[in-house]
Amino acid sequence: PWLSSADGLNGAAAAGGTQSPCMCKPITKPRRVFFNRVPKCGSTTMESVINAARKQHAFHFRRSPDYTHQHLSLAQRRGFVRYFVSNPPPFLYDRHLHHIRFEEFGKPSPVYINLIRDPVSMHVSDFYYHRECVCS
Repeated sequence: PWLSSADGLNGAAAAGGTQSPCMCKPITKPRRVFFNRVPKCGSTTMESVINAARKQHAFHFRRSPDYTHQHLSLAQRRGFVRYFVSNPPPFLYDRHLHHIRFEEFGKPSPVYINLIRDPVSMHVSDFYYHRECVCS
């Protein structure tokens, strides 16, 4: 099988059964969360959920207007980390970026959230999205 117990799953999970209990310690009230947006994977729906939760749980939410620069230079990463930690917690930020190791800049890592989608479904959605943009 392509998954094994070395991957953190028991044999049943590798064969399509149930997964072993998670050994991670849950973080019940994270101070800072980074929603790492992935194009055509439900980001707009997730943003609606975040906005509803923001009102109910009173946290700050910022969405980056930058959709094109996913890979940052060292200086850009340093500046981004400085910006990110300057926002008062509780704080959730939304942007598509390659992973940033906050510890590299002496700051604690935020909780990362990624929402992914079946690749074929994602490309079909992208096809229809662009077809509507071009034809309309």
